[in-house]
Amino acid sequence: LIAKIGTEHQLKLEEMEEDFNKEIRQLNQNEKELKLSLDDINRRERRATQKLDEEVQLRIKLQEEIYKNIRSHEEEVQLRLQFESKLNGLHSLHRDLQAKYERALEDIYRLEFNSKAIKEKYELVETEVINLRSLKIEHESKINYQEERIKSLLVECEQKVRAYQNVEQKLLRA
Repeated sequence: LIAKIGTEHQLKLEEMEEDFNKEIRQLNQNEKELKLSLDDINRRERRATQKLDEEVQLRIKLQEEIYKNIRSHEEEVQLRLQFESKLNGLHSLHRDLQAKYERALEDIYRLEFNSKAIKEKYELVETEVINLRSLKIEHESKINYQEERIKSLLVECEQKVRAYQNVEQKLLRA
């Protein structure tokens, strides 16, 4: 009986030991799987951390690019405003110059018209002066002729007066 109980106990012990070894093997297997799983999780975590670092770097780079684009855009807006201001100034200057040009053209046309009118008046006056000069010359020649005639008539008159005085003296003497 003791031997039977001993064998049963031995069998039970062996069975328990086998169950225990089986459990140990199972636990070792589970530990290996957990280690592999932990290694896999660590690799994933490193990859995720690396990817996160890359994403952070990319985000920082994109933020810098955005700030740079914003500054560039603001500079472009300022440059565009300056350009528009200068362009408006040039348009204003062009309008002023156009107005001055048109006034100058009007002045030129008016002066040309006045010049033509003055030229025509000058030509009329010049023709009148020429006519008056020729009339003057004609009158001067008539005056000279009349003066010569007067002189000759005076001489003739004086001769007649002398002749009359001579005849009168002869009559008075006789």
